[in-house]
Amino acid sequence: MTSSEIQMARISEQEPFVDNGDTMLNSGVNSKIYKEYIKSGFGLLGTFCLIAFFIVVQFGAVFTDYFVSEWANDEQIISLQKMDLNISNKSLNNSFSNEALNTYIPNRSYYLYRYIIQANIVLLLLFTRPLIYYMMCVKAAKRMFNKLLWAVLSKNLNFFLKNKEGDIMNRCSRDQGVVDETLPSTNFDFIQISSFILITFGLAIYVNYFILIALLPLCVFFYCFRKYYIEKARQLRRLEAEKRTPLLNHLNDTTSGIAVIRSSKKTDTYRSSYHSKMNDYTNVNFPYITAKRWFALRLDLAIVIFIAFIIYGSVLVQNWFKNLPITPASIGLLLTYCFQLSTQFQFCVRQSCEAECSMISVERICKYFEEEENDKQGKTTTNITNWPSNGKIELQNVSFRYNQQVGYIFQNKDFVFESGQHFGIIGFNGVGKSSLFNIILRLYDIENGNILIDNINIRQISLNDLRKRITIIAQDPVIFQTTVRENLDPFHLKRDDELKRVLESVDLQRLDLDDQAPNLSHGEKQLLCFARGLLKDTKIYLIDEATSNLSNEVERTIQRIISETLQNKTVLIIAHRVSTINKCNKILEVHGKNKFYFDTPDELRNKPDSLLNIFENRDATKVESF
Repeated sequence: MTSSEIQMARISEQEPFVDNGDTMLNSGVNSKIYKEYIKSGFGLLGTFCLIAFFIVVQFGAVFTDYFVSEWANDEQIISLQKMDLNISNKSLNNSFSNEALNTYIPNRSYYLYRYIIQANIVLLLLFTRPLIYYMMCVKAAKRMFNKLLWAVLSKNLNFFLKNKEGDIMNRCSRDQGVVDETLPSTNFDFIQISSFILITFGLAIYVNYFILIALLPLCVFFYCFRKYYIEKARQLRRLEAEKRTPLLNHLNDTTSGIAVIRSSKKTDTYRSSYHSKMNDYTNVNFPYITAKRWFALRLDLAIVIFIAFIIYGSVLVQNWFKNLPITPASIGLLLTYCFQLSTQFQFCVRQSCEAECSMISVERICKYFEEEENDKQGKTTTNITNWPSNGKIELQNVSFRYNQQVGYIFQNKDFVFESGQHFGIIGFNGVGKSSLFNIILRLYDIENGNILIDNINIRQISLNDLRKRITIIAQDPVIFQTTVRENLDPFHLKRDDELKRVLESVDLQRLDLDDQAPNLSHGEKQLLCFARGLLKDTKIYLIDEATSNLSNEVERTIQRIISETLQNKTVLIIAHRVSTINKCNKILEVHGKNKFYFDTPDELRNKPDSLLNIFENRDATKVESF
C-alpha cells in the first residue's frame, strides 16, 4: 500500500475507533478474562492444585507454631505437677524420690526432633511455593504476549489506520508489563495472605469459637466495603488507561516530528499540549492512588476493633466459661497471629482489589485477539499439501474499497492471471496499484467476490499458510541488522551451499555469508531481498516497484532475474519504468475510478488513452534529456 493510499484512508476515517474496554467503565472484569489468563498458565485444574498447595503450606506453618504452643503447655503442666508433688512430699515429711520425679519429666527429645522435622518440611515447601507459582506466571505471560503479538501481526491494515500507535504501544508495553510484573506479584500476595487469614481464622475458632460473634460481621463488612471500593477503583483504572493513550500518542508524534516542530517554532505549542494531556492523566491517576490509601485506612480501623474484641473476649470467656479448654499458650499463639492480621487482612483486601484492577490490563490485551477481525484469519479448511502447484490467480466479481467513505478501487471486476506468466501493473500514484497485492495477501478484506489461487478460495486458507506460499519483494529493501546468512535464512532451514548458489544467481557471489548486511549499498540490499525470495521458491511472486531508485546496472540484473530465474513462476510486477515490464505477457493498467485495461503490450499500444504509451514517451523524454 502506497503512502498516498494510507493517507487517503486515514483522512476518510470520520468515526474514530472506540475501544469498548476503555468506555465500559462501570462493568466488572468478565469471567472469560480470568479463564483466558488461567488457561494461559497451568489451566483450571493446575491453578486449583496450586491454590490448594498454598493452603497446605500455610497450614503446615501454623500447625508447627501450634505444636510449639502445645509443647510449652505440656511443660507448664508438668512444672505445676512437680510443684504439687514437692509440696505434698514436704508436708508428709517424705523423701522425694528420683523415680517419682522422673515420671514428670517431659519427652523433650520427641518434641525437639518432631519440631525440627516439621520446620524443615515447611521451609522446603515455602521455598517451593513461589518457584512453582512464578513458573505458572511466566508461562501465562509468554502465552499472552505471543497471542497479542500474533493478533497485532495478523490484523488487516484497517486496524492500524483506526488505531494510533500510542494505543498499540500502550497495550504492548504498559498492559503487557502489568501482566509480566504487577499481576503475578499482586496475585501471589493475595493468595498467600488469603491462605494465612483462612488458617488464622480456623485457629481462632478452634481456640475460642465465641470469636465467630465478631468474625462473621467482620467478613460481611469487608465484603460490602470491598464491593463499594472496587467499583470506583475499576472506573479510575480504566480512565487511567484511557488517558494514557493520548499522552503516548503525543509523545510519539512529537518524537517523530521533532525537526519540523523546531523549524516551525511550535515548541511552546507542543509543550503546552503535552502539559494539558499530562494534567488529564494526573487528574485520573492521583485520585486512584488516594482512593487506595482511603480504603487502607478504614480497613486498619476495622481490624483494630476486631483484635480488641479478641483480646477482651478471650479474657471474659476464660472467666465466664472455665470448662473451655483454653490454655495460655494457645491464647498467646492466637494473639500473635491476630496482631499480624492488623496488616495482613487489610493488605489482602487491597491486593484483591489491585489484582482485579490489574486484570483490566489482561482484558485490554484480550480485546486484540478476541475481536472479530482476528477470527477472520481462520483455519485452513482444505488440503494444501502441494498448494499452489501452478500459481494461477483469479479474481471473480471482486469489489474492494478501503472504507465506506471512499470510492471503490475494484467494483465487480474479474481478472485471471495465468500460471507461469508475468504481468505488469502500471498507473499513476494513488490510483490503487498496490491494492491488488493487499487483497491477494489479505491485508484487507474484499467486500464481495472471490479470489482463487489454483481454484482454492483464499478465505479457506489461514493467513499463515497463505502468506507462506506467496513471496513479496517491496520497494524498500527489508534488511535485518545481522549477517548475510541470517538475512537469507533467518530460521536456518537451508544449507550454506544453497545460500551461496542463490547469491550467485543475483550476482552477489562476491559476498561472504558472514558479512554484515547493513553495510551493503541500496542496490545490493535489494538484490539480497531478491535472493531471499528466490530461496523461498514459491509459485507466486509479487514485486512492488522493486527497481525504483536503483542504478541501471542493478535494474538490468533484476530484469534478468525476473525473465530467467522466475521464468516459470507467476509474477506480478508493479513498476513505473516501462523497461521493467516490457517483457511481461500482459499488462494491467490502473486508471482509477474502477477503470482498468488488461491486455498484451501490443494491444495496449493501440489504445489512444493507454498509460503504456504515456509511460513509454515519458521514459524516452528522460533518456533524451539525459
